[in-house]
Amino acid sequence: METKLFCAVIHLPHGDVLYTIWDWLGRGMNGDRLDQMLAAAAAIADAALAPSLWPDALSKVAAAAGSIGAALQDQHEDGSFALLVSPSLQASSRAYLDGWWRQDLRAARALANGLLLSRGYVVDSDLVTTAEMNSHPFYTEFLAKHGLG
Repeated sequence: METKLFCAVIHLPHGDVLYTIWDWLGRGMNGDRLDQMLAAAAAIADAALAPSLWPDALSKVAAAAGSIGAALQDQHEDGSFALLVSPSLQASSRAYLDGWWRQDLRAARALANGLLLSRGYVVDSDLVTTAEMNSHPFYTEFLAKHGLG
């Protein structure tokens, strides 16, 4: 089953800031999953008003999607960004921000081609060849080490 990168844009009430939630999805939604998705939506609404609740909200998003974790990216007007993650992604996000972002073929290509904004989601095969996935350090070292690929 191919992994998908899910993206949604949220406009929070405290400003004109865009947030992107991404998560790896790989399973269909059943009754329990729907209940989890509704709980995640409620947690997102609560966290929009109380930012300290984002880690719990992201954990609920991850649970609803049947995924390892979820993250929230805050893009500032000056081009910088902040990243909030569910507790399960803290180690991998630290490593990513410490330098692995420089080798992220998916992000670079998705941004360069405007795919995330135009399509809302992309899968790895939209951006990277199988040969690159089998040989590029981002896949073979970073993602593999953190159980994300």
